[in-house]
Amino acid sequence: MWGHHPAFGPPFLAGGCRLQVPARRFVAHDSESSPNCRIPAGASGDWPLLHSKSGRTVDLSIVPPASDRVTEFGYLCDLEEGWYGLVSPAHKLGFGLAWPTDVFPHVWFWQELRGSFGYPWYGRCYVTAVEPFTSIPGVGLEVAVARGTAPVIKAGAKLEANLAAVFFPGR
Repeated sequence: MWGHHPAFGPPFLAGGCRLQVPARRFVAHDSESSPNCRIPAGASGDWPLLHSKSGRTVDLSIVPPASDRVTEFGYLCDLEEGWYGLVSPAHKLGFGLAWPTDVFPHVWFWQELRGSFGYPWYGRCYVTAVEPFTSIPGVGLEVAVARGTAPVIKAGAKLEANLAAVFFPGR
């Protein structure tokens, strides 16, 4: 499994930041990492609007404020292109990342927004990561192989990829 782990926190990351990514589907991780996950474990739906455990529609593309105390972990699937933009309206600044989808066809979506109260976060961490990856789910190579998402590289072969990061004016 190969992935990249760009993570964002304050002061850039705050409630109201918006994630733009050309994904068609979101799949929640098989188990909840916290009772404060809004999306039920294993649920899937059209990105970015999903049904929460309470039956309400949640827009996962909008980062909730720290006061909401949310945790989410899942996967953005069926990418139309390999890129995303995360915009901070408060700073009028955006961060963009682009990559080849033939190498990284999945994106791990992780939000620890003061929503986990045990080790190691203790309700103090406010971070989101949007991570291009070769494989899902995020529980190890054996499961990724079993689910058919782990690429196989033949002996002596190599795999290369270029990623491009950019900052841009954003509203």
